[in-house]
Amino acid sequence: MDTFWDRQRKLLSSLRQHAVRLATVEAGSGFNDLQPLKPVIGNARIVALGEATHGTREFFQLKHRLLEFLVTEMGFTTFAIEANWPECLVINDYVLHGRGDPAKALAGLHCWPWNTEEVLALILWMRQYNLASTPQNKVTFAGFDAQFTALAAASIKGYLTHVDPAFAAEMVPRLMPFETECRNYAGWSEADVNGLRFTVPDLAEQLRAEERSYVTRSTVREWRLACQHARILGQVDEQRRADHDQKMRYLIRDRAMAENIAWLLENQYPQAKMAIWAHNGHVARDARGIFDGAIVSMGMHLARRFDSDLVVVGFAFGEGAFEAVVHEEGNRRPLREVAIGPAPDETLDAVLARAGIPVFLLDLRHVDNEVAAWLQQPQITREIGAFFKDPQDMCKTIVPMARYDVLAFIANTTRARRNPRLTPA
Repeated sequence: MDTFWDRQRKLLSSLRQHAVRLATVEAGSGFNDLQPLKPVIGNARIVALGEATHGTREFFQLKHRLLEFLVTEMGFTTFAIEANWPECLVINDYVLHGRGDPAKALAGLHCWPWNTEEVLALILWMRQYNLASTPQNKVTFAGFDAQFTALAAASIKGYLTHVDPAFAAEMVPRLMPFETECRNYAGWSEADVNGLRFTVPDLAEQLRAEERSYVTRSTVREWRLACQHARILGQVDEQRRADHDQKMRYLIRDRAMAENIAWLLENQYPQAKMAIWAHNGHVARDARGIFDGAIVSMGMHLARRFDSDLVVVGFAFGEGAFEAVVHEEGNRRPLREVAIGPAPDETLDAVLARAGIPVFLLDLRHVDNEVAAWLQQPQITREIGAFFKDPQDMCKTIVPMARYDVLAFIANTTRARRNPRLTPA
């Protein structure tokens, strides 16, 4: 009868046979080792790149390298990240036209996980790539999250002031509450909260009803962006009203992010192929393990909508460091480095580490029976978001083949490095 370690030896042999070994995680290193990815991605329109933590340098570097490959070798022209929609338009202006300070724009995303040297390097690469590209091949930068409202509200006011001053004057006081960023409506009066209930529907209705006249006074693109900014206000408002129920808030947010990605592909970039960047839990086709029950994740929404046009890449690691906001004694401590050792023997991460390959990709859809049988079973894996409590809290039980199409593994990791706030010449 096979022992656990006998089964492990067979499994590891199969893993080594199927692994796509990568020479490095660093961008600018050529694409010879990534060529096996071409048939894996095929004609997919969306490649979703996850991460097992929000603060790992090597995850960010590998995603940068994969973006370079997708853009240069496979014709992808849109990059979208788990960050607030309107603020990302500022980075896109730099990427396309060189306007503004990219480090300052990155710091303005309200999102510390991306305010790093690694993401800044990706943005600078996009700008350099665009300088040598034809207009139809330029790569764009977008956000698909909806958690903040001030810039969206300001953009709508500016647009309405231009196309419909009378309606703008009516909406200015009604939009004022959206100019103050907040996580929820705690402390607000019932009258103030109820007063917001019809603001977004009234705004959206006016934009629809006056489409022809507004487009005449602006452009189709500007009208569509105003509609999308209104949609962002509605998505955030819905989350704030559900803040007492964390599970419901996650459901609303993931649905909104999927809607925003679909809007980009169907309205702003209808011919484009897109690489998206988010946490494993958001890109997952199957979000088993969150809140001890299934949540309809962003990835599940996208899979239903785009089907075979979607390829999901999950990320895992063996041991090392990352950065996170640490919870201690009931309080949140400042952002700092967390270092952890090897995962327990029977976890997904430990088995992948025992393959002895520093960096590799595994196509979960084309593995032999030995590996497939293992990946179809529930596995414990490390999954850390922006916050860290203790080793027990960071583990989730997932079914890898139900969750991802490809798995990226990095044996040893270090923390992401803070945005140096460089201003390029």
